[in-house]
Amino acid sequence: MGCTNTKNNSNRQNSPSSIKHREFNNTKVIPSTDSIGLVPSLSDYITLAYLGSGGFAEVMACKHKPSKSIRALKIISKNRLVNEQYDIGGILKECIILQKLNHPNILKFYEYFADEDNYYLVTEMCKGGSLFGRLRKVKFFSEVQAKKIIFQVFEAIEYIHSLGIAHRDLKPENILLLNDDSFEVKIGDFGNACNFYNISSMKGLFGSAYYLAPEVFKGIYNEKVDIWSCGIMLYALLTGNIPYNPGSSNNIKKQVFESPFQLTKEFSYSFSSELEDFMEKILNINPEKRLSASEALKHPWLACGY
Repeated sequence: MGCTNTKNNSNRQNSPSSIKHREFNNTKVIPSTDSIGLVPSLSDYITLAYLGSGGFAEVMACKHKPSKSIRALKIISKNRLVNEQYDIGGILKECIILQKLNHPNILKFYEYFADEDNYYLVTEMCKGGSLFGRLRKVKFFSEVQAKKIIFQVFEAIEYIHSLGIAHRDLKPENILLLNDDSFEVKIGDFGNACNFYNISSMKGLFGSAYYLAPEVFKGIYNEKVDIWSCGIMLYALLTGNIPYNPGSSNNIKKQVFESPFQLTKEFSYSFSSELEDFMEKILNINPEKRLSASEALKHPWLACGY
């Protein structure tokens, strides 16, 4: 998950990092991207508050004592990880990928550490919480507001795709808002990300059921699964709804596979004609005909600005 203010109290009682104020002892240091002539240490951090949790991790607000800055600390339990989330060298892929990224619409990464039980990833703090949290408050966004958000998301996707990286878990919960009163967004949570350079296709069932592209269930796919996820996310931002009947994860996956969402007059509400065309092209069931991130940014609905 991203570093947000989303509240989730499940399993907090048994979690050692649910303590509001905690100082860390030294752990084994793994190479850092934040070296400034000093050897970084997890003991440089004091946790301040619990922010939220996801399937693999929980997130704490913390203070970096040397810089006196407030950052986010993502604590990932090793016993929840699967082999596909590790590099061939035994390092968490998310750490390796984050070190490569430098984009204004991607969460800034500082450094990471590990001990026998956990990985600790340090990133910038986004005070505005998650896009999902904002959506729950406002119910839905106007077309202009949604365009501001999705334009930034596509700029970040174009960037990571140019580096041969697919995110594979794009959803409002993983899009973070820099401030409470801002529409400036940053993509977070690269826990399911994958390098696709030098391979003909990707495989594996990663991501959240509602946002999965239909081709994921066929076993092989490419980076355009991210484009599909953006299409579903954009629909959610504009309507406040997810275009599948709620139910178990398996039931939702069955709907995505057997009857993937297509924008029809019934579902297009009062969308402008340019928006309708844009959504139809990023939600094309055939990934070969689906827009790339670069093509999406050139589409009249986004290219006309906001």
